[in-house]
Amino acid sequence: LRPSQLEHIIHSNDQPNINLVVRPIEHALESYNDLAFLIPEGWKEGGPPPKKFVVFMDNTTHMEAATKALCKSLPPHLCDKIKWFHATMTNGYCNENLKSFRKGEIWGLFVTDAFGMGLNLPDIELVIQYHATCDFSMLWQRFGRAGRALSITATAIFLVKSGFFDTA
Repeated sequence: LRPSQLEHIIHSNDQPNINLVVRPIEHALESYNDLAFLIPEGWKEGGPPPKKFVVFMDNTTHMEAATKALCKSLPPHLCDKIKWFHATMTNGYCNENLKSFRKGEIWGLFVTDAFGMGLNLPDIELVIQYHATCDFSMLWQRFGRAGRALSITATAIFLVKSGFFDTA
């Protein structure tokens, strides 16, 4: 590197359009009932779609189970609006589903880090971390998938076991 040819660019990585929320997991961890809010109560087919979401999970087995659990709140023919996405998927599957997610044909994805830290999808309104086992840096990277377009307000929700909250 030649100091005379370097350009210093200082730019904040602050994302003021992302609201941070921490919620306790109130139901049995493997029931995934704490994710039911992703399909708003009273949602009717033909109405506006739910907010575009990504749920990060650290275990592919639980991720697939959570996807299936949330699909139970939809008519069977709409279960293809919610997908899972992890490292064992083929490139074709990943590319097809990312394209559909970009277009809004898929409403939400349950993902591991295979979702890609380099992806820049501007209109993700909700990013949820379900029961994290990752470090703070990784959590922050995951939350950064929300609200890439500064024109939208996004929410990052950290769902944590209730035992981590002060109750006094």
